[in-house]
Amino acid sequence: MVKKVWGPGNQKRGPKPVALTDRERKLAHGIVAGLTKKAALQKAGYAGNALADADSVFNRPRFVRYLKYMRDRQVERLDYSVENLCARLERVHLEAMEHRQYGAAVQAILGIGKMMGHMADRTEIEMHIISKPMREPTHEVTLSPEDWQRQFSPKRIN
Repeated sequence: MVKKVWGPGNQKRGPKPVALTDRERKLAHGIVAGLTKKAALQKAGYAGNALADADSVFNRPRFVRYLKYMRDRQVERLDYSVENLCARLERVHLEAMEHRQYGAAVQAILGIGKMMGHMADRTEIEMHIISKPMREPTHEVTLSPEDWQRQFSPKRIN
């Protein structure tokens, strides 16, 4: 079997990359590399106060196109298609069964099922709101906004 070598001779000819400034290009590379927006902005050389108007950079059509282009290139280069990932998980499952590691085998099958859309990973988050204890005991069940403000707002020291 001949191993496919990645190189300029066998890559797909897609759309040309969009012309960006160096800072925008560094920002896109940081985002594709997995950095947070803040870290990517700082690494690209944007000032600390540029975080407020970062949405303007991320909403520029040419930047969005370049980011999509870079992500598509990365997927092609790493070959992270659903079929390929399922084949890898199938191999992991077989190896785990061979070594009697049933937990890993089950996890691999569950991963395949999730990727193929047979299962949904649903996580329920219950939120319990714990009320602030009152400063003065009361038997009132409901408070008006003014009463709540009077009881719970921080006191000013004059």
